[in-house]
Amino acid sequence: RGRVFGLVLTESALLGLAGAVLGVGLGVAGCVLVAGAMQARLGLVLEPQLLSRWTLVVVTGTIVMAACAGIVPAVRAYRIPVVKSLAPLG
Repeated sequence: RGRVFGLVLTESALLGLAGAVLGVGLGVAGCVLVAGAMQARLGLVLEPQLLSRWTLVVVTGTIVMAACAGIVPAVRAYRIPVVKSLAPLG
């Protein structure tokens, strides 16, 4: 039971990590595209930067929130006996 609880929490935290990394990556790519368009159309030079401190805060916060969101499903999975959930082989 404890292992299932840990697996569900780990899965939700990993999904949060994947979402955070993908979100930061898409945000940086969007900033680069907008900076290029601003330079081409207005002559305004912008340098998109990835502020490591705030990026770390956002990624950590996303992982923590995803793990918290996984607590309810993990508790529900913890309460279900594994033997009763297995399907017979025949």
